[in-house]
Amino acid sequence: MNPAWCERETRGFDIHKLMCEASQKRRGELQELSPDIQSEEAFSLLMERVYQVTGQDFRQYKDTTIKHRLETRLRLTNNKTYQEYLDYLDKHREEYNYLLSTLLINVTQFFRDKNDWRIIREKVLPEIIARSKERKSGTPSINIWSIACASGEEPYSLAIILREILGEETEKINIRIYGTDIDEASLAKARKGVYDKSKLEGVAPELVEKYFHKNSSGKYRVNADIKDMVKFLRHSIINGDNFAGFDFVICRNLLIYFTRQLQEKVYLKLYKALRPGGLLWLGKAETPVGKAAKLFHCLYYKERVYQR
Repeated sequence: MNPAWCERETRGFDIHKLMCEASQKRRGELQELSPDIQSEEAFSLLMERVYQVTGQDFRQYKDTTIKHRLETRLRLTNNKTYQEYLDYLDKHREEYNYLLSTLLINVTQFFRDKNDWRIIREKVLPEIIARSKERKSGTPSINIWSIACASGEEPYSLAIILREILGEETEKINIRIYGTDIDEASLAKARKGVYDKSKLEGVAPELVEKYFHKNSSGKYRVNADIKDMVKFLRHSIINGDNFAGFDFVICRNLLIYFTRQLQEKVYLKLYKALRPGGLLWLGKAETPVGKAAKLFHCLYYKERVYQR
């Protein structure tokens, strides 16, 4: 169960009752509008309700993406319109948990897009390591941020590569890898570091043997030396605190779901999160827009790696 939702559960039913009454009044107003406008207004009201109840903000995501995923819940709950689904949510509060699970779906696995990871291993991370050693500030340090990390495969993949590159030298560099996501349930899985075999399909057998332990149930647990390199935090890139001082930021296949206006805002936050010369890794269909388009220099276009 989502912690933000649990927190609201402990406050009693008064807040929910007030929101239900308010939404019922608003739905009465919607009845006077045309069917198309009713649908759009009800959709906006639904997104507002999700934000108020769960704390998860999808209001600036692209409507087409959210609506496509909403269709799944409408079918499963036998509702035909957003207005009917709002009524359903009023009566079935547990549905918010299922709705969030649907909206937050994130396809991930270790070393996803293997060819791109080759560039990260052969070019990007060696450059970051070299720069860390050139800085004259005591012990070399590397700060990495994996955004929308889901259940942790991406940041753990980075930790594995760094250990492979550095070997015994790993202990001589202060490496901090942060994985953030808005879904606490996914983060809980990431912190456990236990995965089905299917998640390791992109991992070479020798790396599986070296960095994972197969338990009695046939699942694979990330070794302690890898887990210790990664810290998982709940954070929203949309309205969370601003971070800074990173050598490498990974934000793959998230911004494509945002509106253009929100993308411009987030790209500027990513720019500020990087050290001068820091690197940004995006998804295949993503590229800096707005003011950020002039702030980043593309290093590897095919792999979408940019430099501040």
